[in-house]
Amino acid sequence: MMDAQDTWIEVEVRDAKGALIAEAGLEHERTGDDPTAHRLRALQLGEDGKPRLERETEQFRAPVFNHTMPPRSAQVVEYALDVPVNVVFPLRVVARLRHRTRNLPVQRVSCEATRNARGQAFQQNGVKLDACVPQPITTVSEAESWIGTGVPPIASAMPKKPMWRRLYDHGLGMVGALQERRDEAGPSFWRRSRRSKVRPIRGRKPSSWAPWRCLPVVRGAWMKH
Repeated sequence: MMDAQDTWIEVEVRDAKGALIAEAGLEHERTGDDPTAHRLRALQLGEDGKPRLERETEQFRAPVFNHTMPPRSAQVVEYALDVPVNVVFPLRVVARLRHRTRNLPVQRVSCEATRNARGQAFQQNGVKLDACVPQPITTVSEAESWIGTGVPPIASAMPKKPMWRRLYDHGLGMVGALQERRDEAGPSFWRRSRRSKVRPIRGRKPSSWAPWRCLPVVRGAWMKH
């Protein structure tokens, strides 16, 4: 069901006065197709080379990409913004990982199917369900960071990951990045080891480590702003 579920990242940046100065993915909850949202999904094509978004499995011919995450993995998602000239620092960056069980194209098809004669007949056998109501959305994880000089005007109530875990998750995410950037995992693993009791195997140098051989498995993902 990697192609049918809907999981995405929302990011919002506010200045010290609370004014929104940048965002990504905030419209995806409503539209289901926000181009600024990073989505954890897979995409399949049909014979005509067009995406199949409505779970038409019999028409699947070739996968385009798979941005989903297997267990005990991580992804590094990078964002950039142009900071306004008169912005009031520090900036508060909030990132959320959000999920609903089906994407909106699949729900739309399901809704229409319950309205025709065949769908009405199915409703007579068993529990009646309304496939057209808005789906519940779960905030899987939420994190914040402050950028720039100055004292944050509000105290954060969000739990913070220790630095060693953020470094490990960043390195783990870069291991799965484009091969041209995989070397960027090394410094994070090295700094992580310096903050814990984990040490290289048999005295190997950081550049020759296999991170999965010398570091414990840690769940979660790290976002770079």
